Amino acid sequence: MNPPIAAHPHGGYRAAAGLGLTLVLSGSLLLTLSDALAKLAFERAPLSQYIVLSGLLVLPGLLLVMALTRRLGSLRIRNRPALALRALCMVGSTFFFFAGLQRLPLGDTYAIAFTAPIIALALAAWLLRERVGWRRWSAVLVGFLGVLLAMLPTGQGYAWTAALFPLAAAACGALRDIASRRLSATDASLGILFYSLLAVMAGGLCLALAEDWVAPDLGLLGLIAACAVVQTTASLLQIEAYRFAEVSFLAPFRYLALVFAVALGFLVFGDVPAWNVSLGGTLIAGSGLFIWYRERRLRR
Repeated sequence: MNPPIAAHPHGGYRAAAGLGLTLVLSGSLLLTLSDALAKLAFERAPLSQYIVLSGLLVLPGLLLVMALTRRLGSLRIRNRPALALRALCMVGSTFFFFAGLQRLPLGDTYAIAFTAPIIALALAAWLLRERVGWRRWSAVLVGFLGVLLAMLPTGQGYAWTAALFPLAAAACGALRDIASRRLSATDASLGILFYSLLAVMAGGLCLALAEDWVAPDLGLLGLIAACAVVQTTASLLQIEAYRFAEVSFLAPFRYLALVFAVALGFLVFGDVPAWNVSLGGTLIAGSGLFIWYRERRLRR
């Protein structure tokens, strides 16, 4: 039997489900905003250029924050296998999701990608031995039906094969969340985020061999910088969320990001959600809110 991994001074779990919920909802809202900005950037630059430039802007900033807060020790990772799994899944989820975002409306991409919390809950019950009661399973089933409804053809002109990209991103995202929960027990969030973003940037450099870059102007650089800052903040909030609450508790609440995505898709791109996406999003959000209500009632 392998000896237990010593926890980092800034690692370890904290029992605060309410704070975990606040962090995951804030992170979901910011992540949706960053994806809307990324979709705008994809109209002016290829995917690999966006990812590499984002990394060049964010990674030095993270190192500076760690240096100023005397947390450079966060770069020492205890659970390296879990970090490797998270970094690999982060690369897969990022590239598959952005590939879908280039081809689909924002709301549709999120609707299909939201099979991830369902997969994450099932994996958490199996791999992390987290207890999931029948009421949560029932509510997640309702959310799953909402996802299936949202996946129906919308008639907006994209090929069915385009839906496979966010579906693949969902599978990678579920494994990433499991690895995040394991890493939170032993390692600091800044270190986890730094190496995950470094892996994504390395993937962008590999993809750059097959894409032609464009000469960036100040407008494009400003857009990428804004997107990178918002996305990094969102990722940090979501990593922290798994330190304070279980995956199986937080997973359903991430459904609410679908509502954020539909709203931003309409406000920024003029995408009017089809009836099935609207109804599916309502079922998804309702299932998450019911789980929150049940959890509060049980704790009381």
